[in-house]
Amino acid sequence: MLRKIFYVMTVFCFFLDQAEALSPSPEKAQQFISDFGARAITALTNPSITAEERQKCFAKLLDEVFDVETIGRFVLARHWKRLTEDQKKAFITMLHRMIVVNYAVRFKEFTGVVLQVKSAGSAPQGGVNVTSLITPPRSGPVKVVWKMFPSKEGAHGFKIVDVVIDSVSMSVTQRSEFSNVIQRLGDNMEAFLSDLEKRVQRVFEEQKQEK
Repeated sequence: MLRKIFYVMTVFCFFLDQAEALSPSPEKAQQFISDFGARAITALTNPSITAEERQKCFAKLLDEVFDVETIGRFVLARHWKRLTEDQKKAFITMLHRMIVVNYAVRFKEFTGVVLQVKSAGSAPQGGVNVTSLITPPRSGPVKVVWKMFPSKEGAHGFKIVDVVIDSVSMSVTQRSEFSNVIQRLGDNMEAFLSDLEKRVQRVFEEQKQEK
């Protein structure tokens, strides 16, 4: 009898744990974005750090709070399955570098920006959407919605999969751009990966020359 009770309790605890994982707390999600925003603004707007240090800091934050692989699968859509395993790894690496190169530099001008977390709620497709306002020093507030899912990786509990700025999804925008490039290159995935690598390297070199 004791063995049966122990078995039932074990199964109950397992399903309770799964239910908690599938039903993330909106309050925790809000705190997650609030903490992440404070860390990002403090670290990346520091005028005393170099461009290389800013990129390294941004890359670390990207690894901690964004699910780059899930984003990569989404932005490639049906083309993801056409890649070999080695190509998938190469694409995720290039996508990660592209995000760092394109966005880290923008924080240099974000000194004085204020992030206010306003609300959070369950998303129709699962996960949580956190709504915030980001206000630059000399302009009005911008509505930013952070789409995220629970994650057991690290101590933060969530991973961001999309950022929607004034109703414009960054992932959907990138998906459309990649689709156009792939179509332009004759649906050749090897050519697409080569083109992406060249474009990321070109932006990197341009930023080095601007220093």
